[in-house]
Amino acid sequence: MPLLHWLPPAAFRTGLRILGKTFYAREETLNLMSSADLSGAARAAGVGPHRISTVGMLGWPTNLILLARRG
Repeated sequence: MPLLHWLPPAAFRTGLRILGKTFYAREETLNLMSSADLSGAARAAGVGPHRISTVGMLGWPTNLILLARRG
């Protein structure tokens, strides 16, 4: 179902269950992140200065990429 992943988390998981994709509806299996979530996780993991880039399709972001330098 296109665009399902852009729904709020509860609606996203409900949609997956309705489609019979219960494995993917479980929190431990899939946790979609916003740019802010990814940046916060990077800071919590001790990643220094970083930036978030996106890959998109037809103007819509589809993937987030965390860019940072080592050491």
